[in-house]
Amino acid sequence: MTTAAWNATKATPALNFTKPKPPTTKMPLSLPPCPLKCTKDLTLFKADNKTLEDPIVHGFWETACGEQLLFGKFLANWQQNYDMCCKLGMEPITLDSPAKASCMKSFVNGNNWKYNTRYWTSGVRKKIGGSFLWCKNTSAPFPTNMWGFSSPNTIINGSGNCAQMQIVKGNSSILLEDKTCTFLSAFACQGPTTPKPACEAPTCPIVPCVKNSVYFKYLADDYSTLYNVSSYGTTVEVSNRLFLFPKPIFTRSFNDAISYCCEFGLSLVSMHKDFMFDAVAKAFNATSNSAIASGLFWTSGTDMGCEDFFGFCTTNRLVRGEARWAVNQPDNANNSENCLALEINGGIALLRDENCDKKFRVICEGRPPSTGMKSVEEECALEYGLIKEQIDKMQNATSYTPPEKCFLKCFGEGTELYINDIIMLEKIIAQFGAIAGNDVNRLMDAYSTLDYCSNLTRGMDVCDKISAMALCGQQNSPDIVNSLIEALELTLAPPPFMREVVTDAVCPDFGCFIDEEKKITFDALPPSGGFNYPNVEIYQKSTACGKKFLFMYSVAALTHAQAFAKCCQYGLRLATVETPAKLSCMRTAGVENTFGQINLYYMVAASRLAKLGSPRWCFSNTTFDPTFAAPFSNDTNPLLFVIQMHFRGVILPPTRAWSVSSNYLACESVY
Repeated sequence: MTTAAWNATKATPALNFTKPKPPTTKMPLSLPPCPLKCTKDLTLFKADNKTLEDPIVHGFWETACGEQLLFGKFLANWQQNYDMCCKLGMEPITLDSPAKASCMKSFVNGNNWKYNTRYWTSGVRKKIGGSFLWCKNTSAPFPTNMWGFSSPNTIINGSGNCAQMQIVKGNSSILLEDKTCTFLSAFACQGPTTPKPACEAPTCPIVPCVKNSVYFKYLADDYSTLYNVSSYGTTVEVSNRLFLFPKPIFTRSFNDAISYCCEFGLSLVSMHKDFMFDAVAKAFNATSNSAIASGLFWTSGTDMGCEDFFGFCTTNRLVRGEARWAVNQPDNANNSENCLALEINGGIALLRDENCDKKFRVICEGRPPSTGMKSVEEECALEYGLIKEQIDKMQNATSYTPPEKCFLKCFGEGTELYINDIIMLEKIIAQFGAIAGNDVNRLMDAYSTLDYCSNLTRGMDVCDKISAMALCGQQNSPDIVNSLIEALELTLAPPPFMREVVTDAVCPDFGCFIDEEKKITFDALPPSGGFNYPNVEIYQKSTACGKKFLFMYSVAALTHAQAFAKCCQYGLRLATVETPAKLSCMRTAGVENTFGQINLYYMVAASRLAKLGSPRWCFSNTTFDPTFAAPFSNDTNPLLFVIQMHFRGVILPPTRAWSVSSNYLACESVY
């Protein structure tokens, strides 16, 4: 079928994925006993009764603290968690010594933790209202100093009889919570009894990844742009990607190629999507530079440590079935070819395996300055031939055409909710704590919807699976789905490739980490509530103009990049006020009346760094309204690049240029 015919295919009929209503009768109080037997399910293992048949389906395997750890992908109550671990020849997590608790805290490493934040342990009450014990080591003292706020519940009502482990990203700690034993949470296991699963992905080399100052021109506040590109290579921008082709004299081994691209703030090219082969070919055709017109170039692909399981290290993606290979490739000649190069000839790019020590040329890639979600959307639209109007209509659709289904799969991959044909349930679950806050009913609704929709869609074609799960989520918990997208919008922002010739003002490269506790505190405030972190920050919440706002005074002055990151902690982003109408709405609604002063200016998400005459809004990548810019249009001081705005209805200019740091900032919700 041609692409045009495929796009013309009618959508499938509207589907109904409404989950069953929960029973109206209250579930009985539960105080499960510690299991006397723990039976291994041999049907899950190969003939040796030691090696799991399909280890990846259960979750993520780690080795730490003298244990093999499994952080599961599925939801379970306390008893189901215990049973799952037993079937795998393991047991629930047990923090039965100060050394074990300290080791686990170091292992999860707070902000760098990439899985769920709440898991069941083997901890359970001895009796209703009684103290707790570890089922696998009943004589070990229970660590009462690890209980979180308001835990354990000492009221004798049977409400919290099982112990859950909470990983707190904000302060890199581990806490224990008492929960109802029928509560659904991610399951987790420990134990040396199950051998480490057979590999299903390569082991990528650990190499230095550091920018080289020689290749950059540094501006204020640690911002930088590439400098003197023509002396070391050629850059080409194609299909929402920026490619750097260093000169032929700059050849590298595979490991060195990864580090070499890092020196430019880029990544060694990853051919994990079919369209990338065309994108690279277009990049070659877009230049008349014969130095890059043909030859062998390293990609980030390898099967080191896992023969025949090729994957791309810079994107953590396996090589797809539709990858384009050169004739008779891969062949692993002399059993020594474990790295993937691109053979480019006549504008055609094909993969081949080569010895990793050989020195080839390099292709580095990056994204142009743009928000992460926008880049993913544009890239997937390009791959499946959709236009913006079609994508906009999908939000309220009840069915999808085949291209739209695969667009959703592509979008899921780009947002890392779907990797290597596996739905990243643990990443979705990890967002639920911040989304639901202390609303237990909302949290349970989110868990039950995910459980229902992920089980409902198992076994379908990959494009059908993702699209059906999206419809199912929208039908059952639309507010949770929208909140999940909002969280992704905040956190998905790959560092942009900074062109040598700056056409618009430069926006900061910042890390976005949502502090679950701060977000919960902010969300729980009334529409005009305030909060004070003594000696740190004071803020006020306002709700108006279709947004939630946070106006903050920080005791420590913040740089522009730090202000972006600070808003992220609350699940917000630095405010974007693109139009006079929005500013008028905010002023009329009195969104800022926080600190008793009428002449305050707040940092917003606009910059004029490196291009004083062309300021822009960082999230929408649009030009700053010149009517706002009038007060500083003639200011040529390069250090006054931060834009601040005034939100009181008094006779003051609405904007001003400011230096690198400030104590005041304005944040807003994404939607």
